[in-house]
Amino acid sequence: MLVTKRAEILIKADPEQIWDFVNDPAHWMSSNPEEHYGTEFFTPDKKVRTGGQFYQRESVAGIPADMRGHFLHVGRPENVSWTAVAEYRLLGGFVKFRVPQSGIVRLERCEDGVMMSHEMFIDFPDTWLGKLVAWYFKKFRDGENRLREHGQKELLYFKTEIERLTGERIRVSGSAA
Repeated sequence: MLVTKRAEILIKADPEQIWDFVNDPAHWMSSNPEEHYGTEFFTPDKKVRTGGQFYQRESVAGIPADMRGHFLHVGRPENVSWTAVAEYRLLGGFVKFRVPQSGIVRLERCEDGVMMSHEMFIDFPDTWLGKLVAWYFKKFRDGENRLREHGQKELLYFKTEIERLTGERIRVSGSAA
């Protein structure tokens, strides 16, 4: 069973400024501190690169997980697609369940700035256990809504911080003239 959710937000900044800010595992950690517990990029410069691997300890809908994946395609600064397998721990770790996940992050110029979106996919296996976990995720954890909120919270953090930093640069540049 495939669950898809999209989060998006308008950011008043240049795509390169957004890219530079987002391309830092520390900023991903800070974007959702209640649900991100550790993020690492395994590339020589610790930046997003096609084929680069990553690890993230997180929680989605209150369910802890260890996610390991790689970046399928990186098209600076327009998009990044990633794929991973998350191992969720249910019932205090008594039940462990692996779920394929993926996502596409896009930066699209528009009249008022840049629309940043993150489309997220969770693909519960088509097995009796997969169906049971998907049902639990949807019915008891409000998982579909909480997945969208998870992504939206990250994007709101990026918007707030990037626009704050961009505003500071404009003020500094304007006062130096």
